[in-house]
This record gives sequence, structure tokens and C-alpha cells, in this order.
Amino acid sequence: MRNHNRFKFGLGRTHNHYTAMRNIFLTVFIIFAAGCSTKYYQYSGGVPIIGKGGASQNIDSIDLWIDGSPPRRFRVIGVILDGRPGRGIAMALRNKQVASVAKKQGGDAVLFSFDESEYIGSINSSNAFSTVNLTTAGATSFGQAFASSASTGVGFSQPMFRRNSKFYVIKYL
Repeated sequence: MRNHNRFKFGLGRTHNHYTAMRNIFLTVFIIFAAGCSTKYYQYSGGVPIIGKGGASQNIDSIDLWIDGSPPRRFRVIGVILDGRPGRGIAMALRNKQVASVAKKQGGDAVLFSFDESEYIGSINSSNAFSTVNLTTAGATSFGQAFASSASTGVGFSQPMFRRNSKFYVIKYL
């Protein structure tokens, strides 16, 4: 009897479909997350500040102030510098990762300082296809020859960007 829920992967090891899909997902995730850098730096000399309000979003109990500052007393305790590829999964995870770093460092909120986009190059790819048909007639090398050809091509170019951001980690007083 054959087990249809399993298949072989190289070297005689047997995996089920879920393990194979998990491994593929993890590989793709690692490739897309490569190049991400979220670094925390302790801030010294932060004096109490009273903010004026603005727009915020709460992520895992950390307030992420996208515009303005909290209308209460707070003090800056650190700075987060974040750099990553400028689209896709890496950008989708940015705010959650910044909030996680702020929480580990004892912060209550994060103030968005700046975000810049840096063009770092392009990915280009193209393919061309060509066919040639040759028909000859006659028994000698002086016969007739008819040729026709057709060519087609496909290409794309995708710009690549790197996003660099700065956040202030704050503690409510």
C-alpha cells in the first residue's frame, strides 16, 4: 500500500505536504526579510515633554504616533533606526517589529521621526524567442531556398528601494 499523503525529498527522507510547505514558506520569508535592520540606541538626557496630540495606532500595547505626539508628559528613552527593503513583506512587518523593540526596552510608545526611500537599482529580465523555417528545392546545391523567420520578446524592469526610518522610543510619566 502506498501512502499518498507523503512524498520523498532527496536522500530518501520522507516528509508530509505540511512540512514541505512550511519549509518553502520559511525559505521565502528569510529571503524577503534579509536586509532588515532594526537597531535600538539608548537616549541620554531626555527631559520631560508635554505633547500636543496627533494620530496614533496601538500595536501590541505600544502606541505608534504617526503624526504629532501624545497630549501628556513623556520622556525620550531611546532611538530606533530601521532599514529594510522598501516593499512587500519586509515593509508590512516594520511597525510590528519597531513596537516589539520598543516594548523590550521598556518604552510605552514610539514617535515617528522620518522615513526616506532610497533608490538602489533595478532588477531587469528579458527573454527573446526566434524561429527560422528553411525550405529547399532541387537536387543540386544550386537549387532554390526559401526562408522565413519570426521573433518575439518579453521583458520587465522592477525598481528596488530601501526604506530608512527613525523612531523615538518614549516612556509616559
